[in-house]
Amino acid sequence: MNTSIVLGLGGCLDSEVALDPSRLQALVDDHAVSLTEIRQPAELRTEHDVLLSVLDFLRDGVGGERYVSTVDAVLAFESHFEHETTLGGTNVRAGRILAQLGHPNVLHVPGRDETFESLLVDGSTLPQQTPPAEYVPHLIVQYPAGLRVQLRDGTLVAAHSNRVILVHDPVSELTPLHDSLPQWLQPGGVLVLSGLNSIRDEQILNARLRALRDTLDDAPAGLRVFYEDSDYHVPAFRRRVWSELASRATVIGMNEDELASFTGTPVDVTDAAQIASAVTTVLENIPGGTLVVHSKYWALAAGAQAPELEAALESGNLAAGARFLDGDRAQATSLDLVRAQPRSPQGEDIARRLPALLGAPVVVVPARTLRAATPTTIGLGDTFLGGLLAGVVDSDAALRTPSTVEVS
Repeated sequence: MNTSIVLGLGGCLDSEVALDPSRLQALVDDHAVSLTEIRQPAELRTEHDVLLSVLDFLRDGVGGERYVSTVDAVLAFESHFEHETTLGGTNVRAGRILAQLGHPNVLHVPGRDETFESLLVDGSTLPQQTPPAEYVPHLIVQYPAGLRVQLRDGTLVAAHSNRVILVHDPVSELTPLHDSLPQWLQPGGVLVLSGLNSIRDEQILNARLRALRDTLDDAPAGLRVFYEDSDYHVPAFRRRVWSELASRATVIGMNEDELASFTGTPVDVTDAAQIASAVTTVLENIPGGTLVVHSKYWALAAGAQAPELEAALESGNLAAGARFLDGDRAQATSLDLVRAQPRSPQGEDIARRLPALLGAPVVVVPARTLRAATPTTIGLGDTFLGGLLAGVVDSDAALRTPSTVEVS
């Protein structure tokens, strides 16, 4: 019998952009950008603002998500590059790899859209009760390590490959909850909560949190709830969501960029002391809870139920690695290609050193060392989540919510 897996709450169309070096250079030249200008603008209103934001991410080799206040700015930037429409959203991409790994799932997304539905894979489905919606694609900009741009007064080089998410999407700002959501949940099943980061109105956020609180408090026995953190368009809303969901989530997940933004301190993913300090800060905000952090070198679980997640972390690493190599072409067989590669030396070092630095149970699973001529950096964390969930179901990890776990 298949485990019930419900993946929410967002979902969107993405316009995936690859930063062609010559086109990016032409755009930079048109705007006469200098090194002294490179920063994160307080608000993204124009093409120039969007360009500065992308260059700032690129310089540091990090990923992130920013709200763009005008759709014209998104369209103007997009027009300079080749782009492809794909399915987006943490839950949707997680559903894709889950289905490919043999785990049917139900998607709770803002609504039905003809293009959206045409791109779904078999086994990842929308319930009939899903209302119609009109999606405005999110702009997803990926760039390779070493991408070089000549500015007026110097050269900017991408430290690592990564992706930037630029959003102007009225439907995602609503992130509606469907009345039938509680009916889709089953005893011993899985529920993913993501996408709340797009909400910009406090009244809407409060209404969504009240409904989620009621749904989780009345959830079927043994429901395993995964909350996937992200960059919030209104940063102050992040702690508000945590205050309602942290104690009700079985596992809270995030990537290394979100770990750094949550703590307010940069985190070197090859420095065990910095990782330990950041993870400790997060665990203090989820007493009795379990945290999962995924990065290019390793994935870790820390907290009361960390040991139960070792197999799931490996599954998540393999899934993300397959997407890195093959993108949307990745299949279950792609995992074998990843499995055959050597472990990351940086990940193995963290696995050796981190346990002694944390005052909580921790499991670290090194990722594989992978190389690709055209790596995919879009959706790696989402795909990791899907692989993690597959591993949880396959290993029958009987995880519990923090309120049922004894805190020593």
